[in-house]
Amino acid sequence: MIFKEIKHINVVVFPLILSRLCSFLFIFIDQWLGTIISQKSYIAISTASQISYIIIGTFGTIVIPLNIIGSTYLQKERKKEYENLFNTSFFLTNIIGLTLVFVCFLFSEQIFKFFFKVEPEISHLTSTYFKTISIGIWMTMCLFIYSSFFKIQEKTKIIMIGSFFNNLVNVCISSILVLGLFGFPKLGVLGTGIGTVCGLTINLLLYFFYFKKHSFFKIKFRFNFNILRQILSKYIPILIQDFIEDGLLILMLTYILIRINPYLLGSFNFLGVISNFLLIGLYSYATISMNLIIKNTNIIYKKLIPLLSSLSMVLIFFICTCLFLISKDHIFKLYTTQKWIIDTVIPILFINAIFLLPNIFVEIYKYALNGLNKEKFIIKSLFIQKSLMLLTIFLFKPQNLKMIIIIIGYFQLFLALFYIFSYYKYIKFCLDKLN
Repeated sequence: MIFKEIKHINVVVFPLILSRLCSFLFIFIDQWLGTIISQKSYIAISTASQISYIIIGTFGTIVIPLNIIGSTYLQKERKKEYENLFNTSFFLTNIIGLTLVFVCFLFSEQIFKFFFKVEPEISHLTSTYFKTISIGIWMTMCLFIYSSFFKIQEKTKIIMIGSFFNNLVNVCISSILVLGLFGFPKLGVLGTGIGTVCGLTINLLLYFFYFKKHSFFKIKFRFNFNILRQILSKYIPILIQDFIEDGLLILMLTYILIRINPYLLGSFNFLGVISNFLLIGLYSYATISMNLIIKNTNIIYKKLIPLLSSLSMVLIFFICTCLFLISKDHIFKLYTTQKWIIDTVIPILFINAIFLLPNIFVEIYKYALNGLNKEKFIIKSLFIQKSLMLLTIFLFKPQNLKMIIIIIGYFQLFLALFYIFSYYKYIKFCLDKLN
C-alpha cells in the first residue's frame, strides 16, 4: 500500500516539478539579463519580482478554497455545484486581480520611493519594471484558477506544457528587447517586463484551450452568493496566514536590508532564487497532499500522505542540493560577473541549505492541516511565530545574511515540529473516536 501511494503522489507531482524547474531556469535567465544591464537593474528586477510574488502568492490563495471545496464536490459527483464554485472563484479572481493591477500601477512609484529612500535610481528602475509586469498579477491569478481544475482532474501535464511555453516566450522576447537583437531597441528593465507579460499571455491562451477541451462545463462570468460566502469563509483566513508567513517577513527583511546595504538586498534576492531551486517541488507536494487528504476518508491514509510527501520532497531536496553545491562555480560564472554577489552568497550556501530543510515539513504539514479545516489554528501559530522572529531580528539587528538565515531557520524548525505534533495529535483523536 505504501509503495502504491508513493507512486500515485509522485506520478501527479512529477509534471508539476518539471513545470517548476522550467520556471526556475527561465527566472534564472531573466535575472541574469538584469546583471547584464547593471547592478542597479539587477536589484530592481529581483526586488520587483519578489514583491509581485508576494502579492500573487497572498491574493492567489483564493485557489486553495477552490481546491478544498472543489475536491469534496467532485468526490461526491456534485458537478453542478463544482461548476458554480469554479465560476464564482473565477469571477472573484478577476475582480481582485484587476483591482490589484490598478492599485499597483497607480501607487508603485510612491511605494518604492519609500523603500529605496537612499537609492532614487533603484527606486525608479524598480517602479518601471513593476508597472510593466503589474498586469501579470491578474493573469497569474487566472492561471491559478485554471491549474486548480487540472490538478483536481490529475491532468498536471497541461500545467507543465503551459509553463514551458510561457517561459520560452518570456526569455526569447526579454533577450531580444534587453540585448537589442534583430534591430529592436535596447529597452533595459522595460524589455524584461514586456517579455514576462507576453509569456503569461501565451500560457493563459493555452490553459483556455485545454480547459475548453477537458472541462465538463463552460466558464460563465457570474457568481453564486451562497458559494461566495463559502469561499470567503476559507479564503480570508488563508490569505491572512499566507501574508503573515511570507509577505510580511519578506517586506520587513527588504526594508531592513536596504538600510544596512542596498547591495545586500541583491544578494538576498539571489539566495532566494537558489532556495527556490532547492525546494523546487515543495508547493506541488503540499497542494497535492492537501487535495488527497480532503478526497480520502480513510484515517490511516490521511496519516500517511504528509509523511510520504515529506520524505519524497526531502529526497528531491537532497539531490538538488548536491547538484547545486557540486556545480556552484560554473553556475555563478554563467549567472553573473558581479563579484559582490559571489563574495556575499558563496560562504553561506551550505548553512542556507541546512536551514531550508525545516521549510519542507512546515509547508507540507501546514497544507495537511488546511485539509483538516484548521485554518484559524494555523493563523494563530504563524502570527506568534513571525512576530517573535521579526522581534528577534529587530532586537539583534543582524549585519549579515548568515545571522538572518540562522534566526529564520531556528524559528522554522520549531514551527515544523509544532505542526507535525499538532497534525498527528488530531489524527490520533480521530482514531480514538472510531475505536
